[in-house]
Amino acid sequence: MPHANIEIVGRLIAAWDRRDLESALEEMHPRCEVRGVEARETLRGHEGVAAGFRDWFEAFEEFTIEPESFTLDGDRVLVAMRQRARGRGSGIEIEQRFYQLFTLRDGMVFQFEEFSDEADALKALGAPDTIERMEARSNELMLVLERVLPAPAPVVFAAFTDANELAKWWGPEGFTIPSLEFEPRVGESYRIVMQPPDGDPFRLTGEFREVDPPARLAFTFNWEPPDPDDVETLVALSFRDREGSAAVALEQGAFKTEARRELHRDGWGESFDRLERLLAERV
Repeated sequence: MPHANIEIVGRLIAAWDRRDLESALEEMHPRCEVRGVEARETLRGHEGVAAGFRDWFEAFEEFTIEPESFTLDGDRVLVAMRQRARGRGSGIEIEQRFYQLFTLRDGMVFQFEEFSDEADALKALGAPDTIERMEARSNELMLVLERVLPAPAPVVFAAFTDANELAKWWGPEGFTIPSLEFEPRVGESYRIVMQPPDGDPFRLTGEFREVDPPARLAFTFNWEPPDPDDVETLVALSFRDREGSAAVALEQGAFKTEARRELHRDGWGESFDRLERLLAERV
């Protein structure tokens, strides 16, 4: 879902998931407000929100937060999320589904409110027949990642769009790229052959949907031939400068199964690790 407001919310959730308070606050308006289901008072401003986040991080030894669906209404984004956590000290494990309604202003999250009940969340968003929706339904699995890489955004964008650079880091550890047809222009197709350390090569193809240097890149993703559980997905990437580094936000989906999403999560994670090492060597 290549939409700016959904990307902003996705980056905030990803930062929260990895306990990166600094990155989370970068996505939030200086006068932001946070209202939770159990909160007795509204958290206001970066200072108040930071204190709330720290309390949350302290309460749980481990936690993951996974967005399951996005519903868009202009400057508001409703996200259904699943949380898995283990209490610090108690060791009690919990899993719950909840909903957060984000309101954006000036390209940042200005307010978000948490709901435990879907009906209440949808009521707060608005009647279904009066809003424009951009939705990934709960049975559509989306992958949302963010990495900070040690180079400015134009350099990182070039690493994703220059075929010679891409071949140096694309794919999991140990993979090579013996064949690559990759010229990013909207409407053009691409083809990548990936050779693992052992076994037959993997092939993937797709079409470029958005090429906006050095800020955005989007393309479809298809395995050739596909696994029975594979479907065409859309990869949307955004690149932002951050004090000499680049924050790269990735969203891909929708996947047919959890297993295929996790396969791509692992693959992207190892690819980003390789790219990070490559860029660090040049600093």
